[in-house]
Amino acid sequence: MDELGTFTESPDGAVSLRYERTYPRPIETVWAALTQPGHLSDWLGDCEVEPHVGGCFNVFTDREPGRRVTGKVLEWQPPALLAFTWTWPGKPETVVRWELSRDGESATRLVFTQRGMARSLLALVLPGWHVYLERLGQLAGGTIPPKGHKDREREMQAIYLQAGRLTPAMVDEAEAARPR
Repeated sequence: MDELGTFTESPDGAVSLRYERTYPRPIETVWAALTQPGHLSDWLGDCEVEPHVGGCFNVFTDREPGRRVTGKVLEWQPPALLAFTWTWPGKPETVVRWELSRDGESATRLVFTQRGMARSLLALVLPGWHVYLERLGQLAGGTIPPKGHKDREREMQAIYLQAGRLTPAMVDEAEAARPR
C-alpha cells in the first residue's frame, strides 16, 4: 500500500484526495477516535460532534476567531461510515468521508477521501491530512500524539514534492491561499 495520498482533479478544477491506511486496532477503536470529541482532540483538534445525520461536526484548528472548520454530518453508520461537510471560512465547502472495514480479526482498513477542494489549497491539505492520519494511527495504537505537528507537515510537503505528487508552483499557490 502506498502511504502517500493521491488526488484527482475534475474538469471544473475541484480536487479530490484519497488515502488508504490499515491500523492494527479493532474497528470500534478507530471509530471512537473519529467520532468522540475526547479522542478527536488528541489527534485532530477540539471538536463538536452531534452523532447523527444533520448534526454538527465542527473542528477548532486554532483558537483565533474565524479559524473553526464547520460541518454537518451527511452519513453516520457506526462503525463503518462517517461523512460530513468541511468548510473553512471563505473557502468552498468540501465533503470528508471515512470508510472503515475490518481487516482480519483485530485490524481496521480506512479509506479517507475529501471531495470538492480548491486546487489552490492542495499543497497544504495533501500533506496536512497525511500527518493527521499518522496522528490518528498513533492514537489508535494507544499513544497520544505530541502537540506541534506543523514541522511534520512541512516535512511531508517536501516528500510529496520529491515524489512528484506536488510541484513548486502548487506550493507557492497554496501559501498564497493559506487561510489566515
